[in-house]
Amino acid sequence: MRWSFVLLMLSSASWSFAQEQEEDSPEVAIRAAVAVYVDAYNRRDAAAVAALWSPAAAYTSNTTGMEIIGREAIEEDFAAVFEASPDVRLEAETESVDLVSPNVAVERGAARVIRGDAEPE
Repeated sequence: MRWSFVLLMLSSASWSFAQEQEEDSPEVAIRAAVAVYVDAYNRRDAAAVAALWSPAAAYTSNTTGMEIIGREAIEEDFAAVFEASPDVRLEAETESVDLVSPNVAVERGAARVIRGDAEPE
């Protein structure tokens, strides 16, 4: 699956954490935030995954296709995914980071959801 997202969907807490990793490089901070997200997903920690989204984020569920609004609802969706697919894991690769303004970046890359021995989605 190809993806691009505006970093605003990540909460300010995750942005702050990533910024602490490398104050001089927003790109390094953004790549660190992606790594934190992948780690939380692969630990099957729905609360940690949801904490990386802004409180009013909108997310389209890859299992239902429905739009999910809000951090709490996002946590519930990921918890259901993790319960239904105990062997699900995520891989993500950042291809580029474009700084649109001092507070907005667009990260482009590829994410793959892998369920057991199945081909990545």
